[in-house]
Amino acid sequence: MNVPISYQWLASHFDKKLPKPEEISALFMKHLCEVEALESRGDDIIFDLKILPDRGHDLLAHLGIAREVSVLTNIPLKERIKKEITISESVPTLRVEVNEQKLCPRYMGRVIEGVSVGESPAWLRAFLESVGQRSINNIVDITNFIMLELGQPMHAFDAEKLARGKDGAFEIFVRKAHEGERIATLDGKDLVLSPETLVIADGARALAIAGVKGGRDAGVGPQTTTIIFEAANFDAVNTRRTSARVGIRTDSSRRFEHDISPVLAGEAMQMATELVLEMCPSARVGSVVDVYLTPLPLREVGVSVAELNAVLGAKLTGSAVEGIVERL
Repeated sequence: MNVPISYQWLASHFDKKLPKPEEISALFMKHLCEVEALESRGDDIIFDLKILPDRGHDLLAHLGIAREVSVLTNIPLKERIKKEITISESVPTLRVEVNEQKLCPRYMGRVIEGVSVGESPAWLRAFLESVGQRSINNIVDITNFIMLELGQPMHAFDAEKLARGKDGAFEIFVRKAHEGERIATLDGKDLVLSPETLVIADGARALAIAGVKGGRDAGVGPQTTTIIFEAANFDAVNTRRTSARVGIRTDSSRRFEHDISPVLAGEAMQMATELVLEMCPSARVGSVVDVYLTPLPLREVGVSVAELNAVLGAKLTGSAVEGIVERL
């Protein structure tokens, strides 16, 4: 899969100045992947990188590429400091029910009230437009930025368009489509879904095709004041089959097809919430609902320097290996 990567966007991950784009391109060609083109766009340079399938889980995002640049240039990444988020007790409750755990290993949702939907700040529009994305509004742009920055697709629903539970709580169900269930997608398609299709729904209807495309019924628009952010993890094989079945292939589905880590969902939710509060300082944030019944275990992997050198035909020292791993 080819992915456009902005040199200016990459540079934002570093305090020190990066080598020139041509030098970075040469490093990519030697150590990482094919560079199919270098294109000037305004004061930016866009790398057209051909990412092999075995690296699709981490290199279809600017942060993943920035880590590789850090390793190859020995320039440390900026440290990202997470901001503390104050939870408001007045925000309506959100309940999430995942009926298909194998197809959706993790689902995170969060209600945010008091948002103001409008034009994105200049830096966000510039980053998105540099890699061919059209700016839509600040909320939708945040979700697209997160996908292109972290590799984690996100979605935002207009919460007030959802059917509520009897107690007034917002409800989201991750389930398979009912026989003959229909959905109107954000890109104007009217689809009849098969029962094999995983959907995100409220108590009345399907709101999105999981991992593939959002629905028009709960889309965020200029009148939206309350949103529900979704950051989830969907099964790679099922996403690929669903995408083919409905005839829709998106940047989101391409990433889920590469079996990205469920851990990314938590990072995405944190970053997206921070960005909303930067743009809408008076917004009120609800607690995260996190349905993650079988977290991935942390694993320790041991390898000796001798084994590495034998495989690579190299003469790396222990300190060199340690430095590479730390930068990654």
